Amino acid sequence: MKRTISLSLAGLVLGVATSAQAAIMTATYSDAFTGAVYDFSNNLSVTKFDGSLGTLQSVELTYTFDIESTAGVENLSPSTPGTASLTQSFTITLSNGTLGTLLSDGDAFTDNQAVTAYDGTWDYDGASGFSKSIAPTFADSVLYTDNPTLAAFTGLGNFVFNVNGDVTIITDFVGSGAGALVHNWNTVGDGEISVKYTYETTEPPSAVPSPAAVWAGLSLAGAAVLRRRKK
Repeated sequence: MKRTISLSLAGLVLGVATSAQAAIMTATYSDAFTGAVYDFSNNLSVTKFDGSLGTLQSVELTYTFDIESTAGVENLSPSTPGTASLTQSFTITLSNGTLGTLLSDGDAFTDNQAVTAYDGTWDYDGASGFSKSIAPTFADSVLYTDNPTLAAFTGLGNFVFNVNGDVTIITDFVGSGAGALVHNWNTVGDGEISVKYTYETTEPPSAVPSPAAVWAGLSLAGAAVLRRRKK
């Protein structure tokens, strides 16, 4: 009986089949800039997905833009007090030469303050003027799964993002007459993007007994046992 079991096991290992298993993997790349003076236009790039690694399933784009901005307004009217309105508006746009505009983000921030007639000092401060400092952050992530986008991110070399940052300063005056408003601003920003590729790859094949191999092994083992019995 022991011989039969031993021969059967020997027969089973005579034939094996290989079975490949799919695996989900990720790879992340990033790029950044610092101290960009608004208005600006920069390029950021990340390594494209290597198609030999597997099949790209999705691209997750994550971005963060930090802005530091100070704007001021001064009423130069010699006789008209009122309320001055100062609006700082920001827009961030990411685009690509192949895909066009990928995303756009931004916001506007408004401050209203009472101002007197011109106080004689053009300093965006004092009674006839004021300054406002803000530090907004724009951050989000976008997931792409459509074939044109996946194809654009696949290949050799880098995927290039065109990054444009714009600032617009708007002033308004409400009073008993026309205020002569002037303004200035100083705006800089940092930006970072990252791209995470999620892809399906094929792991190295593992040895798995095939049905044919199992039957062949059992047949060999049975024949060997019969021969021994006849002897």
